[in-house]
Amino acid sequence: AQGVEWAVTSAWYELRRAIGRLSVAEEMLGLAQEHHRHVEALFRNGMVAKNEVLRVEVSVSEAELNRIRAANGVDVAWHALERAAGTTLRARYALPQEEFEGDLPPAPEGAVEMGLASRPETRALASAMDSALLASKAARASGGPKIILMGEVYRADESFFPSKMDDWKITLLAGWTFFDGGESASRAREARAAAEELLFQAEDLKRQIELEISAACSNFESSLRRIEVGRAMVAAAEEEYRMALRRYVAQVGTNIDVLDGATALANARNQLVEGIYDAKKARAEIDWALGITGEAFGREVVK
Repeated sequence: AQGVEWAVTSAWYELRRAIGRLSVAEEMLGLAQEHHRHVEALFRNGMVAKNEVLRVEVSVSEAELNRIRAANGVDVAWHALERAAGTTLRARYALPQEEFEGDLPPAPEGAVEMGLASRPETRALASAMDSALLASKAARASGGPKIILMGEVYRADESFFPSKMDDWKITLLAGWTFFDGGESASRAREARAAAEELLFQAEDLKRQIELEISAACSNFESSLRRIEVGRAMVAAAEEEYRMALRRYVAQVGTNIDVLDGATALANARNQLVEGIYDAKKARAEIDWALGITGEAFGREVVK
């Protein structure tokens, strides 16, 4: 069940990531078209050459291609989510605009110890190891003396309380196999070896769980720092693009400055989207690595 939940959660955040990329692509297409209108106006007034118009048309086409690729990514992400959930979702649900503001819940204290205590694999392996130890003890005891106590009661009559036939007996059997060809000792050694193998598997599982939790926590902290840097990067890129566009309209800047600014802005916004959903996915991965149910960070609205 937890594996299915993690598959659905992972597909959900990949869908949200794809939608974020599509939003960035649509915004950049709008900026490219706006810049194209500015260049067309300058060209009609004889202030710029035709090659600058053609260069901006190329940038508009490139932005449109990026939007098409991003839209295809959303379609693929929807199919992946429906595959993980095992049902049709896109025709039944609409996704609201997700807010990027707000802090994600931090990783719990003592995450490794919590994961070792709550992961179902550790409990299953511990039960299997106990079972193997009990099997080893039973195999060793099979070579010792055996005492069997049996009791029998027989009553028969035509009425509810029988009286015609009332008989009972108690049997006590004792036996001791002095030589079984080493069968019981062999079974005991086999069960003991199985218990030792399970012990090594438990130790390896413990290290694997520690690695999964540590990696998820590290990815989460790294993604949070990337969000901070990404927000500052977006603010700087937006200001750079605004200044480059105003300088170009005033004919004190170049078309290359505007196009470079648009490229930097698109990269900054995409990096912010990647950081946000890497952080959300890593936070959900922490819960999965801990063996607990993760919290949903998105909402679904029925059409």
